[in-house]
Amino acid sequence: MIDSYIALDLETTGLGASSGIIEIGAARIRDGKIVDEYSQLVNPQMPLPNGISALTGITNKMLADKPPIDDIISGFMNFIGNDVLIGHNLASFDLRVLADTCFTHYGLMLENNYSDTLILAKCNDTLNSVLPNFKLDTLCQYYNIENAKAHRALSDAEATHCIYQKLFVDNESHDDFVYVPAPKSNIFFGEVKYSDKTKRLQELNDLLADIVEDNVVSESEARQLWEWLENNKDLKGNFPYDTLYAETEKCVKEHFENNEPISIAQAKYLLGVLLYAIDPVKNASNAPGRESQSNELDFNGKLICLTGDFDIGTKRDFMDILTPLGAQFHDRVVAKVDYLVVGGSGSGAWAGGNYGTKIKKALENQQKGLKVRIISEHEVFEYLKSIGAVK
Repeated sequence: MIDSYIALDLETTGLGASSGIIEIGAARIRDGKIVDEYSQLVNPQMPLPNGISALTGITNKMLADKPPIDDIISGFMNFIGNDVLIGHNLASFDLRVLADTCFTHYGLMLENNYSDTLILAKCNDTLNSVLPNFKLDTLCQYYNIENAKAHRALSDAEATHCIYQKLFVDNESHDDFVYVPAPKSNIFFGEVKYSDKTKRLQELNDLLADIVEDNVVSESEARQLWEWLENNKDLKGNFPYDTLYAETEKCVKEHFENNEPISIAQAKYLLGVLLYAIDPVKNASNAPGRESQSNELDFNGKLICLTGDFDIGTKRDFMDILTPLGAQFHDRVVAKVDYLVVGGSGSGAWAGGNYGTKIKKALENQQKGLKVRIISEHEVFEYLKSIGAVK
């Protein structure tokens, strides 16, 4: 058993590895006792989903004057140092979020060793025979551990420390308490090995982000984009290449061939197309041809696919609510899919940054004239509230 470590917990904006941190709680343990603590609310610089506020009790008002993650992550990393990290569901969630944050903001790899009480609990034969699940709350109840502020980071971290101690007493061999080395997999630290085609599509996304940074498309930027598209025609058939090529060609090709400037209206239209290409779910209103689509939702007899990490309930919750309304589900974006519902927390594994394989496939199906419609879980939730299916 390790008797000196950091017990850690994060509260976040969602359930995916790319979620924003809204609270960090940690307890420094020496010789099995808490000797120091760290607790900090964090402004995620985005509105909190209602489900997260309901779960944690943390509100937008509470975070309004708190520092962003950039301002506090260095101090927190100093707090944990090289200590072993202990957490509940640490390997699958908290550690991934923290590693992604360290890599994104500092280019650093989180290399602390760790042990996960969720994994340790599942290795306990007694617990397997008597518990319905291995949630933190369930373990606290089983071991009579008080967690007065459940789903608040420091309280959960302290409870995890207590559970870790109890698990050690319950474990006869103690073999499962050898801590696991920090994960070194490529995907854990955002270093996924992509194909050349995917890398060039990511390069295109970076180019688009640079162009729209000042919310204006200049003459030189439009020309740079057109030249890039002309030089990468083998990307035809992939989103967002086809959309960008077709719409950019409308706006600039003839003007450039005649050495004429593009108009303000054309530049403004092109900006909307670029914003859509960067984040096709958030900026769906800028999609070419969007004006011809109906905004009404109807799930009766419709085939639905779900993607991303949901922050209002779970995918299963949505399926249970939509099934009585006549919806059917498929785990892939096949040609007959009517709706692709995108989770509000996205996914840290999405190669496109703001979209992944399923969204990309749906967009490419749209380009082929298929009827699939891409909507966010929040749109679905608002619709369900409007018809009284949820409160």
